[in-house]
Amino acid sequence: MLLVLINVLFPVICCVCIGLVWGRLSLSFPNDFVTRLVTNITAPCLIVSTMDNSVLAWVDFVEVARLTLACLAGFAVLGLTVAKLFKLNFRNLSLTLIYPNTGNMGLSLSLLAFGEAGLALSLIIFSVTSLIHFGSSDFVLGSNDGSIVRRLAGLLWQPIFVSTLLAIAIVATGWHLPDPVAQTLALIGGITIPLMLITLGVSLTGLKGGSWFAGSIIAVTRVVGGLLVGLLVVWLSGVNGLTAKVLILQAMMPSAVFNYFFALKYNREVDSVASGVVLSTLLSFLILPFLLWILMA
Repeated sequence: MLLVLINVLFPVICCVCIGLVWGRLSLSFPNDFVTRLVTNITAPCLIVSTMDNSVLAWVDFVEVARLTLACLAGFAVLGLTVAKLFKLNFRNLSLTLIYPNTGNMGLSLSLLAFGEAGLALSLIIFSVTSLIHFGSSDFVLGSNDGSIVRRLAGLLWQPIFVSTLLAIAIVATGWHLPDPVAQTLALIGGITIPLMLITLGVSLTGLKGGSWFAGSIIAVTRVVGGLLVGLLVVWLSGVNGLTAKVLILQAMMPSAVFNYFFALKYNREVDSVASGVVLSTLLSFLILPFLLWILMA
């Protein structure tokens, strides 16, 4: 079991460390370009390609999406409660408290721990979470300028949304992509996970945490609280097997690095958000070996 655990965590840590060293050496890294590349091209390709190769039934897709929404609702309630308790500004910190890193870390850990089947389930969680995350950021942190209809229409054209719809169609109909298209998408999507992990490492070196109290509250709420919410949803829903394991693993992921970018974009407590991202990532690495030991037993 120890060897299996090392096989899961070692590739993730190595990719993150490559990014950390790259960032510490102050080497050029086009963060904005890579982020756009992943969100607009490689991640959508990975979603469609994985669903095309998976044996998921439509009922499985609906069930995981429903469980993901239940977890996000639980994260929101927990985050609001913690913010009120510690007198934090929930609006400014809501994204950091609610949305886990289901992409950079969640996808890679699910793939390495549970194989292609785990990746397929994890991609459903990632797709649903990303849609709500990106769709809600402007409404929560923005100035609420402009037409709501226009802002929603802009969301519908995002590649993540379009690729998710295509993946849903593939799962629902049982139709498969032509081989040349499938192989092309698999080739492009294959760079997503290592690229996201390296980018995570680079991004962490650039974060400047100035409010460690708020950051520590965010970290414990996101990782420990997220884990408890995931366990609660699994228990209440009665789900078991691989679905339960992937859901629990994704629920305790640290705060997504994208939350830092959103905080910068809208100038919302950037230091607190940065601290939350850094500390929650460190805390998750402390807990992950024990959690994976249990989930993979």
